[in-house]
Amino acid sequence: MKTKKHTLKQILSFYKPYKGLFAADLLCSLIAAAIGLVLPLGAGYITDNVLTGDLSAAPGKILGVGALLLGLVLVQALCSYFMDYQGHAIGARMERDMRAQLFAHCQRLSFSYFDSHPIGDLMSRLTNDSLSLAEFFHHVPEDVLVNSIKFVGASLILWHIHWQMTLVILCFLPFMLAYTLYFNKKMAAALEQGREDMGEINAQAEDTLSAIRMVQSFGNEAVEAQKFHVRNEKFLESRKRGYKGEALCYGGMDAFSSLIPIAVVVVGGLSILQGSLALSELVVFLLYAASFQP
Repeated sequence: MKTKKHTLKQILSFYKPYKGLFAADLLCSLIAAAIGLVLPLGAGYITDNVLTGDLSAAPGKILGVGALLLGLVLVQALCSYFMDYQGHAIGARMERDMRAQLFAHCQRLSFSYFDSHPIGDLMSRLTNDSLSLAEFFHHVPEDVLVNSIKFVGASLILWHIHWQMTLVILCFLPFMLAYTLYFNKKMAAALEQGREDMGEINAQAEDTLSAIRMVQSFGNEAVEAQKFHVRNEKFLESRKRGYKGEALCYGGMDAFSSLIPIAVVVVGGLSILQGSLALSELVVFLLYAASFQP
């Protein structure tokens, strides 16, 4: 438990120097997600209120609503720009800080540690792993906030419109979650193995090239090339396993993403025939269906 708390404190310490910029990034994420929830309501308002009854004033109202939606889209675009640019800038700064701390830590390690750990593996930790961690620290809070707002907000809005149709959409979520978790676990295992294999490649290359005079003097180029080939092929296999899991995961999620609108159209069409759902509400459901897609 103490180890987890210590790890959490270490993670949060990397956010501390940039807490103002990070808060602004999360605020932009919040605004962009909220605007994403409002936009479909504009389409619903036009189809449900403007295009019914007296249509003489409809063109002006449509243009007015369109102008309002355009303004919201511009604000959303600015927020997305800030999130993408400054968010990645925060990640890059955190990566720099982590790499500096890791390098300083490496210089304090004992000689025995370097005797048992290849330099190439440490180089991989300094470069590849710090980059992966920085991307994780940057994207996860932002993605969790945006997706939570979109999911909860869309669910509440759709439940208010037609709770039966909302249940149809929500029924997909447990299957999508189980499917994603299963293949994410496989991809994570392959990614971890790939990191280890890359560390071995770096270590092998470092050992060979640092002793290149001796290798060439004894004519051991073929031996060293074979060693490198074995590690290189091992890395290739781990990457192939990762790509296979990724293809299965994203392919399945794309299938779920296509099934949700189909279910909305089928169930919504039947509900319209029964008189429990308006056509304008079906349009809103279709627009919000994207909020339940990965």
